[in-house]
Amino acid sequence: MFISMNVMFLSLIDKLVDVAADEKDKASQDFLWGFVREQVEEEATVQGIVDKIKLGGEAGLFYLDAQLGARK
Repeated sequence: MFISMNVMFLSLIDKLVDVAADEKDKASQDFLWGFVREQVEEEATVQGIVDKIKLGGEAGLFYLDAQLGARK
């Protein structure tokens, strides 16, 4: 459910970016691109975690859980 809501949210943001570009509203474009940049960062973080889980398997899962729990 979270993923589908996230995809829907991103779709709406993309549409707003398009509207702001069509209207030549640079301030809104810059504001909305902040959301896009944040999403790219979050997706890279999640992909890194997934890669570590695949690499470490079950044995590394507990270590990774502790590492992720300790981050700020």
